[in-house]
Amino acid sequence: MEPDFVVRSPNGQILLAVEVKNRPHASPQWAAELRRNLIVNGVLPRAPYFLLALPDRFLLWKQRYGAEAVPPDYQADAEQVLRPFTDSLRRPLSSLSSDGFNMLVGLWLDDLVHKLPEHQANWLAASGLGDRLRDAVVSSPRAA
Repeated sequence: MEPDFVVRSPNGQILLAVEVKNRPHASPQWAAELRRNLIVNGVLPRAPYFLLALPDRFLLWKQRYGAEAVPPDYQADAEQVLRPFTDSLRRPLSSLSSDGFNMLVGLWLDDLVHKLPEHQANWLAASGLGDRLRDAVVSSPRAA
């Protein structure tokens, strides 16, 4: 099993592992335990960042590889993050199928690495991830 998406720097190092779960209103404890389980079971590659994309929020961890369930370092409202891609949907993200939500997150990631906005979202800038994404490459190991 592998993460849904992996973002690599131009020199091939993994910067970000992304897991997409179409589970609205997941508790912070559930998210922390999911991340812990992914680490313990060897699903997450060693990367400086891990993003859990949920229909109501994006949760970002600066990676620490322990067996503890720790809360995310940063959170963002998924509707705001994905708004450029959802303006024409006219329905909540939680109504999308799992495949549809996964595809939407993939589009956002691809756009993010190719068109980094001058004024990054606060959570991306504060984490340091935003600056590291320039010229990165997004791949989906599960699709291979």
